Amino acid sequence: METLVTQPQLRRAQEVNPPPLKEAVHLLAAARNGALPKLRELIEKQHYEVDLVGEDGFTALMLAVQHKRSNVVEYLVKAGADVFAKNDIGDCPYDLAKKLCNSENAAEVQVYNAIHGQMLVFGECKICFENDVSVYTLPCGDQACVECIRNWFNSLLDDNDILKCPSAECQEMPQDEVEPPTEVDARRLLSVRDYERYDRQLLNRLLVTTRDFQFCTSCSSGGFFKKECSEMICESCEVTWCKDCRLPPHNTMSCSEFEKVYTPDHAANMKCMSENCKKCPKCKSQVERDGGCSHMVCVLCRYQFCYICLGKYRPGQYTFEDNGECPCDKDLSESGGWA
Repeated sequence: METLVTQPQLRRAQEVNPPPLKEAVHLLAAARNGALPKLRELIEKQHYEVDLVGEDGFTALMLAVQHKRSNVVEYLVKAGADVFAKNDIGDCPYDLAKKLCNSENAAEVQVYNAIHGQMLVFGECKICFENDVSVYTLPCGDQACVECIRNWFNSLLDDNDILKCPSAECQEMPQDEVEPPTEVDARRLLSVRDYERYDRQLLNRLLVTTRDFQFCTSCSSGGFFKKECSEMICESCEVTWCKDCRLPPHNTMSCSEFEKVYTPDHAANMKCMSENCKKCPKCKSQVERDGGCSHMVCVLCRYQFCYICLGKYRPGQYTFEDNGECPCDKDLSESGGWA
């Protein structure tokens, strides 16, 4: 029997642990003094977190702005430093740099351009449709003001959805044809707490597609297992299940035999499995259809597919009244249809 580790114990493969918080002083000193080579070494070779916090809530980027180190500011922004991280008195690098936009001091203007020149231009927000406002440009080329796009990203995280462009044009296109927001975009635009949510959801989606990993059937814990093990037990809640069918253990029966006679909550289980649920073609987790068209999105891996034929989602072919007919125009007798 294989025991699963708890969720807090999970780590990215080959992850390098960041330095202790007390060592933030080295990063902050390099930023304050404009020592760009030292800063690059700490971040790129010693894997210091770019947003380590020192006394009074100051980050390296905030100190670089205050001391007018434009080359350091430019590097930190490109490295994904949070321009909206506030210190103990409520200041953030974005606001501090904004105050320098009309300065007659060349160094101060360079600091302003290092942040706002990379991030923001004037244009129309794709969400609130305000004209001539400071907008952030996403990798796909669409633009939205910071407040709107931050709220949009948070709503996606609330729905356990991937980050994507808010424009209708991008959302109607297949995901693999649209360049999505990157981790740097998320770090720039989300608060520290929301970025942690984003990072955790990103990790969970990676784990779902990992062959030797399973989440617990009862709680949010999960872990890796050995191929020779068939029965799993969660270290957090002690629930056990079969690794292959994810039902309770059934040592003397095959999975298909046990599925036919499984009795606890039999009616609800069988109704869900036979009528309302199908396995995601990508990660094999159960996906429930509770109405609407046959365009489905897996909650765990975000794979999009047709509920009827299980084929890959193709835009422009789905309506809310499919009447049980496959909108993909596939021959279900040949493809297996509901299999």
